[in-house]
Amino acid sequence: MCSSQAYLYAASNHHGDNVPNITTGFDRTFGPQYFHFNKGTNTTTLAELRAEAEQFASPTWNTAFYDSIAHLVPNYIPSTERSTWKGRIDLPKGAKRPIAVLAQNGVDFQDNVLDTKAYQYWGDIDKKGNIEIPMVKPGTYRLTVYADGIFGQYIQDNVVIAVGKVTTTKAKWREESAGKELWRIGTPDRSSGEYRHGDQPDPSKPLHPPEYRIYWASWDFPSDYPDGVTFEVGKSDESKDFNYGMFLC
Repeated sequence: MCSSQAYLYAASNHHGDNVPNITTGFDRTFGPQYFHFNKGTNTTTLAELRAEAEQFASPTWNTAFYDSIAHLVPNYIPSTERSTWKGRIDLPKGAKRPIAVLAQNGVDFQDNVLDTKAYQYWGDIDKKGNIEIPMVKPGTYRLTVYADGIFGQYIQDNVVIAVGKVTTTKAKWREESAGKELWRIGTPDRSSGEYRHGDQPDPSKPLHPPEYRIYWASWDFPSDYPDGVTFEVGKSDESKDFNYGMFLC
């Protein structure tokens, strides 16, 4: 006998943003969602399983089915009332895994709880700075672009998506700077994985998960640093000499 669970994280409150105010009159539709479960043999790799599932990762997959039930789902917008957004982003040098987000206009993209009718659309930007997101609900959005290795993010408000029209947004993003950088500790990637007890595998667990996923109390700061943290830029090892909790973000 076996069982499986799916965890759907529909709204968040990271970095001081708000949580949904589920009171009288609250009405919000999340989805539709599609869950794909597959399996392989003892020789099947996770990459192969992922590749098999990725064919269903497009928002245009099974459009006809979702359109057929649109009238039964409150607030759901059929494909005939949606449009395509394209972005051409001049990325800063060194940007890795760049991502573009269309979200509520004038609001931080993670603060997705203020307007129950606001939608969000995410997509990967390719190496040439191009991105295309189909099936976008018409409206006015904020464009946010961020990437690993780059301080700050690009923000542009008032991106208007109209019905039946492909909207293309051109943007030039440059890394935030307050002057000449003398040295840098860590990597600006919205994580603390490079520090001690970060991404390094925990050999005491069967699947060797990253140590940061283990309850923080398992790591004793006084034992790791009995004399406090001494870190010398250019010589010290971030993965050993700096604790992940000090710059957890």
